[in-house]
Amino acid sequence: MNQAEFARCMKRLSSFYFKDFSSDDLMAWYELFKDIKSKTLEQAITDIVKESKFMPNINQLLEKCRSTTNSFYLAIIDKMFKRKEIKDE
Repeated sequence: MNQAEFARCMKRLSSFYFKDFSSDDLMAWYELFKDIKSKTLEQAITDIVKESKFMPNINQLLEKCRSTTNSFYLAIIDKMFKRKEIKDE
């Protein structure tokens, strides 16, 4: 994801938890999130907001991104099984 997409996601996270991020924080976090798709981060933020009243730390948000990505791929595989594109041996 690019910096503008990341900034938009972090602004959203910031507004949900009433916490401001410094420029240094944003730059440090971006280095760890730049290889993640913006849609994945958006979904992870939505899920965390629904699950927790506390602001996630960077590790929690990265883990939620991983589980969101895994869920996405499992859903694709499930659809392929149902369409018989993949045979269960």
